[in-house]
Amino acid sequence: MTQPRFLGLDAETGKRMYAVPQPGGFLDHLADVTALEAATAFLAVVGEVLDSEDELSDGELAVFLAPAVAMLTEVMAIAVKRVDVRYLGQSLRASQRS
Repeated sequence: MTQPRFLGLDAETGKRMYAVPQPGGFLDHLADVTALEAATAFLAVVGEVLDSEDELSDGELAVFLAPAVAMLTEVMAIAVKRVDVRYLGQSLRASQRS
């Protein structure tokens, strides 16, 4: 069974909404958009922290590692769904000939 995916917050209750969407369906796309929005926000926060003048300890930096890996994993899964595998194969074969 596929893992439930986060769809956002219910506007009325503020509760987190999850679903096990059908691949390629509306809820799957909604979950992708939600994941990309969350990754964008996370990247902005981490970027601000890293750009700050404050020196961060290894422990403070490590706090970002697990969420960063989780976000990257989800974003990569979305990217893989969107890549036209036939085009990718043609590109790889062409680059190998060069």
